[in-house]
Amino acid sequence: AFESHTLLTDITISDTVSEIGERAFEDSGLTTVKLPSALTLLNRQVFKNCLSLESIELSENIRTIYYTAFENVPVEAIPDIPEGTEVIVESFDFISKGEADAVVPDCVTSMDYNSYFFYDTLTIGKNVREFIPLKFELGCITDTKQKEIYVNEENPYFCAEDGVLYNKDKTEIVHIAYGHNFTD
Repeated sequence: AFESHTLLTDITISDTVSEIGERAFEDSGLTTVKLPSALTLLNRQVFKNCLSLESIELSENIRTIYYTAFENVPVEAIPDIPEGTEVIVESFDFISKGEADAVVPDCVTSMDYNSYFFYDTLTIGKNVREFIPLKFELGCITDTKQKEIYVNEENPYFCAEDGVLYNKDKTEIVHIAYGHNFTD
């Protein structure tokens, strides 16, 4: 829609808009954004590379946000996520950061294997309730470097011990950190 419009610094979005499409304002010159109260879905990379953004105001009515909606946005511009909002982390949302350790923010509720696969350690936030594990048929198990996995103690869905992610009551193995040294 307004992708790469660097002269766009301000916009008024109609109160009837319930969804903003992928990359709608990517690389634009927006400085402040007030999102409409009817907005329930903030799609992938909506504000990607909006380096001039100073603030984004979210309505309490927002229900779903893709984690990449705020990719490469100044951290001080990223709004607080309203309680109860589903934040979806998809493939490679963390990978491009170039860090050895991944700490999944508490606002994230769902994540898949590509969002954590290449990290030495992974710490799962307290609100992650869906963890889509790596499938063996991908044929790349030996390529992982993940050595350890941790879970926020307040997470009601998962726990981890010695490189293994379990459901909270430890009746199901959800994921194994294949780079973990299991001989210790």
